[in-house]
Amino acid sequence: NNREGQQQQQHQSTQQQQQHLRELGLGCLLHASTLIPNDGRLWNNLGLVLSDPRRPFYSPFEDDTGLAFERSLSLHDACRGVGCQVETDRNQAILNYGLYVANRDEFE
Repeated sequence: NNREGQQQQQHQSTQQQQQHLRELGLGCLLHASTLIPNDGRLWNNLGLVLSDPRRPFYSPFEDDTGLAFERSLSLHDACRGVGCQVETDRNQAILNYGLYVANRDEFE
């Protein structure tokens, strides 16, 4: 059926666009991490992008997912240590890191 073929093409095109946007997003976050390396929220977001199991592309930074979350937590802890109110951001990073570890079944 011609209509079904059009729907399949449209779905495939949408998936390709989403993949392209994810790749662009990862590139933007990686570049931003060189410009503002001490932003805990940025590192949390980078960890989220790298840990997304639905991500259809490979990144050479995939092994750095845990490090991104750890860096986020370290930065939030340093900020908290000097009196900044970062509890919400820190709690989000803890949750995201915990979900990443749980999804990998790497509990010790």
